[in-house]
Amino acid sequence: MNGKKTRKRKIVTSIIVISVLLTSTYLLSKANKSQEDVMPLREYEVFRDDITAGISASGYLYLPSVNHYFDIPVQIEEVYVRKGDTVKAGDKIAKAVGTELENPNLYSKLDGVVLSVPSVEGEMTAGKPIVAQIGDPKKITASIQVSQADISEIEVGQPVQFTLNAYPTQTLQGIVTDVQFAPKNANPVEYTVYASIDTQEDMLLLEGMTFSAQLIQKQVKDVLCLSNKAIQLREGKQIVLLMDEEGNLFEQEIQTGFSDGRYSEILSGLSEGEIVYVEG
Repeated sequence: MNGKKTRKRKIVTSIIVISVLLTSTYLLSKANKSQEDVMPLREYEVFRDDITAGISASGYLYLPSVNHYFDIPVQIEEVYVRKGDTVKAGDKIAKAVGTELENPNLYSKLDGVVLSVPSVEGEMTAGKPIVAQIGDPKKITASIQVSQADISEIEVGQPVQFTLNAYPTQTLQGIVTDVQFAPKNANPVEYTVYASIDTQEDMLLLEGMTFSAQLIQKQVKDVLCLSNKAIQLREGKQIVLLMDEEGNLFEQEIQTGFSDGRYSEILSGLSEGEIVYVEG
């Protein structure tokens, strides 16, 4: 009789243990599933900056130059400058021999840099061949290549931002000064736009340096900004997700202004430094 009771107790105990194990396994599995169901959160901070929209293009620096030559056919006796030399207005460039020359010397008309010296000593000239080409570094110009799809959006006086490949961490400002409506290239069709460029004393700008440019169409400065990825549109309202002190997400309606396609100007609903969350 006692043996039967003992076996019965063992069976009951085994059932209880199995039930506890099954319950624990179920609860643990449910907890793990709950953790898996929690959507990961991406964070976007509200910050203050400028937002600019414009046309992207590229080009190179161009140095307007003055050609220096003798007015009549002569024989070049001496050339005093070489490409890359710095000259002052009045410096002697070359000397020639000619029976009708009032002055055998050729002088620089400006302060600048010698860009080329096509003539050589001993050469007999015909017509008015260029002896030296001198550019003015103070008038360095940006030559920008703009596609046919964008040229109608460009006008004189339009602001431009430049990033030179030689100075990738610095941005220079400029203004469109001329738009050429005859295409420079046929395939693809591109037009040349000239712009002034504000130089800096510590930057050496040379003809031929390449750059990327943004011809600005609209710009807002020193505004609150937020990535467009953080902004949701629901029932005609712009919504973002914020988190309260207890870690719960809640919706916040905002108003936006200008956008460049990546970032939007925040007019109301958020403050600088706030973190906006996106699920998934």
